[in-house]
Amino acid sequence: MISTGSRSQMPGAREYDPSMDEVRSGRRPFVKLDILHREILERIRPRFKLENLAEPTLAELNLAWHKLDAWPDVGPAFARLHKRFLMAPARTGNIALIADVDDATTSLGCNSRFRDRRKATSPSRRFI
Repeated sequence: MISTGSRSQMPGAREYDPSMDEVRSGRRPFVKLDILHREILERIRPRFKLENLAEPTLAELNLAWHKLDAWPDVGPAFARLHKRFLMAPARTGNIALIADVDDATTSLGCNSRFRDRRKATSPSRRFI
């Protein structure tokens, strides 16, 4: 299980900011966050003795972020907020990651109000 502690305690955390800085500065063109995560995984493999993992296992490990459960208080908190506010994701994750989080929170009954409002908006307003 991956720790839910601070990001600095997580494997590969020291490599995250330098990887993002390459993109932010323009030294590297934009790439999906999943690609940066995979490059970080490749750099930290020796530290965790993961050199012999097969490619399918590495690919699955790289996308583990998409499978993490929400913290237990997320569902009830979203449900309370949805009573008064229209909510949409605003985060640094890529679209696939946000969609997976959206699916997870929907399974908790959190996004039905957002989905209903999204359907009710005019065709000229699109959510991306």
